[in-house]
Amino acid sequence: MRPITLTMNAFGTYLEETTIPFEQFGTSGLVLITGDTGAGKTTIFDAISYALYGETSSGNKRRKPEMLRSDYADAKNKTYVSLTFEHRDEQYTITRSPAYFREGYATKTAATVEMLLPDGTRLKTAKDIDGETKGGTVVFSGKIRELLGISLEQFRQIAMLAQGDFLKLLHAETKEREKIFRTIFNTQIFFDLQEKISTDYLEKKRMYESVRQRTEEQLGEIRLPEEGECGKDTAKAGEGWEHLKRNVKERRLEVLEEIICDLKAFNHIDETEIRKLRTAEEQVREHLTKLQDYDREKERQRTNQEERERLLRQQEHLAVQVQSAQEAYQKAAGIDQTPWIAEKEKLQKQLELHGKLETLRRNCKKSEADWKKKEAQIEQEKRSAEKMEEEKKEITEQLKLWEPLPVLREQNRQRREQWQAQEEILKSLRHMQKEICKKETDLKSLRKQLSGELHRKDAANQRYNELDTKSRAHMAGIFAEELIDGTPCPVCGSTAHPAPAKREDGVPGAEEVKQAQKELEQAKAVCDRTQEQIQRKEAAAETEKNHLRQRLGELSKTSWETKKFEEIAAYLEQLTEKITNRIAALEQECAGLEQQKMRQDALKAQLETIETRQKGQEERQKQLQKERERLLENYLSARTTLEVQEKQVTSPKEQLESQLAVCIKTMEKIQRDSEAAQKQYLTSKELADKAEGQLRAAKEEGDRLQNLLKEQEEELLRSEILSGTENAKERAEKEVSMKAACAQIHEAYEIRLLRSDKNAECARKLERQKKELEQAETGFVQIRRIHTAANGNYKFETYIQGVYFDQIIAQANKRLTVMMNQQFELKRGEKTVGNRGLDLFVYDYRTAKNRDVRTLSGGESFVASLAMALGLSDIVQQHNGGVKLETMFIDEGFGSLDADTLEQAIRTLNQMSKGECLIGIISHVEELRKRIDKKIYIHKTNRGSQAELVV
Repeated sequence: MRPITLTMNAFGTYLEETTIPFEQFGTSGLVLITGDTGAGKTTIFDAISYALYGETSSGNKRRKPEMLRSDYADAKNKTYVSLTFEHRDEQYTITRSPAYFREGYATKTAATVEMLLPDGTRLKTAKDIDGETKGGTVVFSGKIRELLGISLEQFRQIAMLAQGDFLKLLHAETKEREKIFRTIFNTQIFFDLQEKISTDYLEKKRMYESVRQRTEEQLGEIRLPEEGECGKDTAKAGEGWEHLKRNVKERRLEVLEEIICDLKAFNHIDETEIRKLRTAEEQVREHLTKLQDYDREKERQRTNQEERERLLRQQEHLAVQVQSAQEAYQKAAGIDQTPWIAEKEKLQKQLELHGKLETLRRNCKKSEADWKKKEAQIEQEKRSAEKMEEEKKEITEQLKLWEPLPVLREQNRQRREQWQAQEEILKSLRHMQKEICKKETDLKSLRKQLSGELHRKDAANQRYNELDTKSRAHMAGIFAEELIDGTPCPVCGSTAHPAPAKREDGVPGAEEVKQAQKELEQAKAVCDRTQEQIQRKEAAAETEKNHLRQRLGELSKTSWETKKFEEIAAYLEQLTEKITNRIAALEQECAGLEQQKMRQDALKAQLETIETRQKGQEERQKQLQKERERLLENYLSARTTLEVQEKQVTSPKEQLESQLAVCIKTMEKIQRDSEAAQKQYLTSKELADKAEGQLRAAKEEGDRLQNLLKEQEEELLRSEILSGTENAKERAEKEVSMKAACAQIHEAYEIRLLRSDKNAECARKLERQKKELEQAETGFVQIRRIHTAANGNYKFETYIQGVYFDQIIAQANKRLTVMMNQQFELKRGEKTVGNRGLDLFVYDYRTAKNRDVRTLSGGESFVASLAMALGLSDIVQQHNGGVKLETMFIDEGFGSLDADTLEQAIRTLNQMSKGECLIGIISHVEELRKRIDKKIYIHKTNRGSQAELVV
């Protein structure tokens, strides 16, 4: 990459647009960038780095992009950097502007970037130009990295040797140098591999320890038999377990296998004992159940006997109750209710007559109300008919007044059409007037154009005449030089030549004269065309004016031949207003007539509605008369019936209701007493029957229990569970003893079963964990060997970086021995404990000893660090696809060198730049100003920095 031009505007210390044409310095040699402190020398390098990568080149003093805007810039001044560079014989231009705030604006100006490719394509997105990175990994490289083949950090190390950065590389510890080389040589993959191996090692170790711990915990859950239960097998298992704990690394899996086999043997013994205990427990429980069943049957027999005695006593008591209830029922059923029934029927008939009277009274009142209501409706219909007749009369009189309305509407329509026809004619005349005015305006414009063209024609004519006159005078001078007294003049024939013409200076050539003549002819042609166009338009305008006067005369019946066009326009304006007003008045009059027509139509419709309603009302009146007569008849009939029924009632309604209530209560009491006696009798009889049935069932159950008890006693005697001489107390003691034996057997059974299940589960888990332990141990041993190799005292990444470091030192020593007169040589430190394989020493040939690089003086350190930086630049170029270094910049540091060392450094850099490499040096050293011819002077002013080139 070789910069061609660099342009900065409002960038850093440069306020005004500043362009540095690097192409003027050629393709090789040294260029000195010098100036006052703080003037902006390093800003040039920052601008190149920012243009390419979007970041500056200033090492630890690197500034954020938003800090790059010039402090001198106002709100209207845009901050940007534009770099045109050459790469592989093709030119590219990249323009970049950072994000920044402008004074007086609340919104931040967004960052922009644009790149022009050799084929004219423009890239306008940061992703296309700078690429994309996620989590430190380059997802997409971008156009800049694709072209140059190096990252920003590599660019800083090989092309932009920033102030202090290469000295940092010289004095760095191994860890710090690891970070630098990791970025430059992309050894992050080896570091990541180390970290991945370390992570895998810790994970495998954790898994192995976890499996081992779970195995030990599982062993702790094993339940060994008590001493004496399994004899030597128990002791053997305990010893094996302890041996397994003691020997963590020796024969762990073999001992674990033995323990699993012992557990299976224990389980087999326990299963046999469990079966025996289960059989014994079942036998004891069977005997105990039979004995308990016999005792329960004895108890049930005793309870049955007591129940039979109780039921017998109850039966005797219920027989007495049944006899008493039967007598009370027969007495209540013998009472006669016939007189009360007759009285009740008589009272009910009288109350029915009262009910009919109430209904007749209501019907009579309703009939009377209906008749009176119908009378009122007839009166209302009469009033409504009179009112409609009055409305009909008023509407008829109003319609007579509007009979001439159709004639008036037709007359209004005809007048409106006449005026609208005149309005159309007037619109046509106004359109003609506007067209004439437009043509007059065009004529004014053409006349103005003609004036300018005439002026240009006069100027062209004047120029042509001047050139032609000078040309002819020059020709005359040439002829005059050839005239001889006594010889005739070829123009006038005279033989005397008292005042011959002379040549003039600055004579135009023949082509210039022809060109002036051609321009004159063109100007004349333009003027002629414009004059011809004006004449045509004037004739057309005059024709249209005459036509307008003729038509206006036809309209107004007067002559307009002598009238001015302005008078015609004014008259048209007045006439338009008059016609518009007249049409508006007619429209308003028409609207009024239309409203009257609408009211007329509405009244006609209303009249028709009234006539229809009158016809309907006559029909309703006839119907109401009929309804009134019918209702009157109903009312008179209801009143007659009511009077007849009132004479048949002998007592008041309240007295009859009171007598009926007393009669009903007496009859209900007689009925309740009879029903209660019957219910008592039936209940007593039912209870007696039920007690008899219970007694019979108890006798049958007693006989059944007696037979069953006898059978159980014989069976117990046969099975020797019971002897014939035992009493109840002895049987109870035997039952308690059997229960205790059963509980003891069951406890032993549960202990064996729980231990067997637990140990079987432990055996299954230990078999699974044995496989897991075997796999975990195998994986752990493998990864431990790899981890020891990759992350030991001398790490894998450090080894890779050491190879690069040896190459860098070899390249650096080639220049260091020259610049330091064979006094020093850089050497890499030996591999030591603590991963210090990237330490750097310097071998002093004067003392024949190694020295720490920090013991070098300031000048010696600068030369050594410069050699290191140049060596690093060589190696980075070699390992990045043959990247070709065409431009390098070195920032400061030369002021610490003595004259001889400075001479050697300049000689070395000159030798480097003899090929196709341009080396730029930032320095304020006076000796460099004398030794280097190509210079860029940076001047500091009150309005920012300015650059001056010396080539």
